[in-house]
Amino acid sequence: MTSVKNMESNIEFDEIISPKWSGCHVVKICEDLNLSSLNTKSIGVSHENEMGYLVELVADNGLHHVVQLSNNKFESELNTSALMLSDSDTFFNKPVVSVLSPLETDVHDDSEYIIWEKEFTYKETKTRDLDELEEFLATIIRQKSTIQSVRLIADELYTNAVYNAPLSKFGKQLLKVLPFRRYNKPKSAKLFIAQHNDRLVVGCEDQFGSLSVSALMKRVKSIYEKGVGDSIKFTSSTGAGIGTYMIMQACTSYFAAVFEDKKTLVMGVIPLGVSSRKREELPKNIHLIQYKGGQ
Repeated sequence: MTSVKNMESNIEFDEIISPKWSGCHVVKICEDLNLSSLNTKSIGVSHENEMGYLVELVADNGLHHVVQLSNNKFESELNTSALMLSDSDTFFNKPVVSVLSPLETDVHDDSEYIIWEKEFTYKETKTRDLDELEEFLATIIRQKSTIQSVRLIADELYTNAVYNAPLSKFGKQLLKVLPFRRYNKPKSAKLFIAQHNDRLVVGCEDQFGSLSVSALMKRVKSIYEKGVGDSIKFTSSTGAGIGTYMIMQACTSYFAAVFEDKKTLVMGVIPLGVSSRKREELPKNIHLIQYKGGQ
């Protein structure tokens, strides 16, 4: 991979993106950034910017993609952003390949990378399923801190799929009182783990497509502004975004992709062989989609 210094000074970011996704609007995030140039079709390239500032750009200016120049998978992350912007159908159909091997979506399927998955419909099965996941992780991962991080992320994703994803037509949460199994047309969610070389993906897909990524990122922004301690104040309908903040801290890349009324995909990428403390310090990539059919 080209060094950060050389890439920043000698290479146009557009040249790194596959010709399949040409035309993406790549913006370097810097002190004199023109905020009016940002929108949901932009890819922001960051180098040594504070995470709180980046989340603010996402929450307040409609930026849906932030890619860190210092990330050792920069080229792959940049192409994943371009794919998500240019070919969202492929991303929703092959999210794992799109994340781990974006230039090879034509030749690989998610099944080649997924190493564990569990479909669920009830909140009562969460502890059992997460225990099963932890037992599996112990067979492939040596670092206990990484296993704990994966479980933490999986727990949050599971909880969101059960409690937050199902909404009535009035936008109210249903699963405070109704589990999936009591729906006339049952819907389920799927928790999954995928791996490619030294990267692990922890993800969850539900069949509701009810998440608002803009509202979510505004809550995460509030946490960066106020701090976690002052932000632990949940409301009945929206939560405080604490879980998303925790996922972002534990990962190097955070994905939230919504096909409205059809599905929501939330994923985090964890580099293997890196301590939990080091992971928290690493720059974070953000990738978001809020898609309505026919766009």
